[in-house]
Amino acid sequence: MQNFRRFLRWLILGVAIFSLALPAFGQTSPALGQIGQLSLPSLQPSAAKLPSGVERSGAIETAPVNFENKILFRVAAPAVLNRDAPQGQTLVEVRAEQIEANLQRIIAEDQTWDAGDARSYTTLFDPESLQVQVATLNSQTILLATDAYRSQPQALLTLTDADAQYYRLSISDLAQRWRSQLETELTQALRRRLPSALVRQGNRAFQIGASVVGISLLLLLLQNLLKLRNKTLRERQKNRQTDWMTTAIADSKTSNTEASNTETSRLHFFVTLHQQFTLERRLGLISFITWLLFWAQVSIWLGGLVWILYLFPDTDTFAQAIWSKPIALVIIWFGMGLANRLGDLLITRFSQAWENSEFFLFEDNRRRDLRISTIVRSVKGLKTFLVYAVGVGWGLSVLGVPTSSVLTFGAVAALAISLAAQGLIKDLVNGFLILCEDQYAIGDWIAVGNVDGLVENMNLRITQIRTTEGRLITIPNSLISQVENLTRSWSRVDFRVSVAYQTDVKLALSVVRQVAQQLYEDPEWSPLLLELPRVLGIETLSHEGMTIRVWIDTKPLQQWIVAREFRLRLRLAFEEHDIEIGAPQQVLWRGKDHAAEEGFSGFGEGKMG
Repeated sequence: MQNFRRFLRWLILGVAIFSLALPAFGQTSPALGQIGQLSLPSLQPSAAKLPSGVERSGAIETAPVNFENKILFRVAAPAVLNRDAPQGQTLVEVRAEQIEANLQRIIAEDQTWDAGDARSYTTLFDPESLQVQVATLNSQTILLATDAYRSQPQALLTLTDADAQYYRLSISDLAQRWRSQLETELTQALRRRLPSALVRQGNRAFQIGASVVGISLLLLLLQNLLKLRNKTLRERQKNRQTDWMTTAIADSKTSNTEASNTETSRLHFFVTLHQQFTLERRLGLISFITWLLFWAQVSIWLGGLVWILYLFPDTDTFAQAIWSKPIALVIIWFGMGLANRLGDLLITRFSQAWENSEFFLFEDNRRRDLRISTIVRSVKGLKTFLVYAVGVGWGLSVLGVPTSSVLTFGAVAALAISLAAQGLIKDLVNGFLILCEDQYAIGDWIAVGNVDGLVENMNLRITQIRTTEGRLITIPNSLISQVENLTRSWSRVDFRVSVAYQTDVKLALSVVRQVAQQLYEDPEWSPLLLELPRVLGIETLSHEGMTIRVWIDTKPLQQWIVAREFRLRLRLAFEEHDIEIGAPQQVLWRGKDHAAEEGFSGFGEGKMG
């Protein structure tokens, strides 16, 4: 087993080193990069150097024309291989920006308009009489915007052969398509900026805000009700956990006079443990519902804010900005929480299936409950770490941090942590082996080194033991090389008693067997015993007397109370049959010619016989 653990630790360390080296292999070396650059630089320009939104298709580059936070179409231009020296060529992204600026002039506010103006619109162009026309100027096809009140039209864009080639249409057909599209979009944008439309948008925004506030108050009320229920269950869980720990420790302290309700006390421990596990499931469900209600509030407020901003033409840009990265980060945050809680529910369902499965019939019910509760807590902790690690990486990619840089930094950090925290890795590996091998679980009484007590909590890194004095001792799993489980499946009382040499040994053995038989047949104590106590006979002969050894197999955690009851009954039986307990004998030597005299037990001059 030690060799296997050592092999597993080195295997994990090797995987970590390999994961660190893998990103480096994925990077192109400088020498290889130079060779690649020397190979046909003019025919294979790097697409990674193109501006955002620009795409290259053969000898043509295209860029999007954005208007009112959406892409209308893409314009084309001959590819420019060296953007630092275009040599008189027009960059396609510059052309797209010029077209966007022309469109914005159409919907711009008229600075000369005032409240006394007879016009019903405040923009430069009239939304009712706006027209987009196709014209020819210097053998070039252009699109113009005009209305009933303007003498000079506004040029919007000039169609090129590259546009027609990209769309595989004639220039006239493409001009008609863009004319219709631009006229529709510009008319809608102008109508959104009418004073009457702004009033309607304000009323709609007020209705949305009122609805958001009302729904939020309702969700807040539900959250408060769930918090009160959660508080009640927490108090119940705390009381049961205290009762559970007290019962387990009290079994090692209870006096014989307090054992009248032994069967009830025995069942109480296991029932409380099962109820504790059930309470955790109910608390998990309430926590999940409360979390969903919280995120419902966040979604309603964010959705309402974005909706209101989208209503007004002057704020839809802010809505688009909120909808991009901030909401993406919020969605990632929500996704991490949802995955974490769904993982908890999945683990809980798995634990329920394991608990109700008939496949593990070789395990007794108590042992199964202990293993399930222990493994569930450890797996949930590991799952939470993995989910949030993935979520943080996803969030960094949304913010534009290069994934390769993140992986490289993470690999270096992992190597540094693995070298500096080898003890932590040993803790995790040893904790994993403890769970897989079922060496012990929460609720077992174990002894590690010179410490023994009830396992109150454990995970992949540490084990916490509560001693009979009430001290909580935390032990890293890497320090647990040998563990004694006193309650795995069953427990045993290894009882020894010494009787004096002058005692009739057959009578003493008969009395011990009789007491064992009476204890086994007692209806109050028999449920705690697995079988009839075995009187093994005379174990040793020493200066103290003859030692009789008895084995009493009990149910887990019941060995101490059974041992106390057996001692009491045996003491009364020995007194009834005048059987003396063995005592150390002392022999005094007074010289070579003097006979040895047997003395009384105690300490004094002489030599122990």
